[in-house]
Amino acid sequence: MLPDDPHAVVTVVQVSRSSEPPGQVEIALRAALDPFLRTRSASGLLSATADGAVLLQVSSKPLPALELADQAMAVREALTTYLDASAAPVLGIGGTHDGLADAWTSRAQALVAARAARRLPHLKGVGAWESLGELAVLLQVPEHALTPSLLPTPLRLLLDSPGSQRLLDTLRCFLEHAGSIPRTTEALQIHRTSLYYRLRQIQEITGLDLDSGGDRLVLHLGLRTRDLLQAQAAEPAV
Repeated sequence: MLPDDPHAVVTVVQVSRSSEPPGQVEIALRAALDPFLRTRSASGLLSATADGAVLLQVSSKPLPALELADQAMAVREALTTYLDASAAPVLGIGGTHDGLADAWTSRAQALVAARAARRLPHLKGVGAWESLGELAVLLQVPEHALTPSLLPTPLRLLLDSPGSQRLLDTLRCFLEHAGSIPRTTEALQIHRTSLYYRLRQIQEITGLDLDSGGDRLVLHLGLRTRDLLQAQAAEPAV
């Protein structure tokens, strides 16, 4: 049914419990995704149910990330037109892999990306595996296990300390700038002496060494885990 092209990518669509009849949801999914079954860049195969859909696309060249993102946004916008707000559709885009034999890997990645789209409001309903970074690992933690107990003890100590927000902001900026003092001071718009003082405070409170790659990783993953927990807490009740 599909040409034996060397590149394959899967996009998944998930629909929440909706007041629409199941048949109407499936019709809406097919209508939103049908335009992408054959494009100038790719050929596709679609499977749709009342809960969601899977779009498998193959192409002679890897589909650009921007093209896939634009495609996903177009699908989501169409679904918001066809369905009521309770459907709350989200899309996940898997990575591009070598042909149909590895398409299952792209689908697994797309499911994680869809989870990111549902959990992180800033993604606006569309997640892409290739842009998840370290979140790709954390998002595979089962829902029931993603609790505050996963926060590392050093980060807990920092959260409970006086002036914690300023220190957390400093730590996040420092880690996201790969420990670069010049770039961190520029981003925070503070003097280098002030940054060194804050970093010493963070080390004293956490008991970790910010010159250690392992210690930095513990704190960075801890901050990312906290981001997911905060997003989880902000999710509206169904």
